[in-house]
Amino acid sequence: MVYEGRVSKHYSKGQVEFNWPGTQLKTKLVGKSLKVTLAGYGDQFDVLVNGQLHKKIVTNANGNFEEHVVFYTAGSQNGRD
Repeated sequence: MVYEGRVSKHYSKGQVEFNWPGTQLKTKLVGKSLKVTLAGYGDQFDVLVNGQLHKKIVTNANGNFEEHVVFYTAGSQNGRD
């Protein structure tokens, strides 16, 4: 996983924080699905797959952590495996 831009990494807590325009997270999917847990205040994140807009994630306005399925293949039961 590669982070680009202003990122605060807290690996001992299992957290990486970012919320600045232009910040990116890049990874290569080897499995069937990819999920992220985000906390925000109505923040929006564009998800690109192979350089194309795949979806937009919008966090809840309350700042609580929530899980988002970023991508899943047809055989992955909506990202649950």
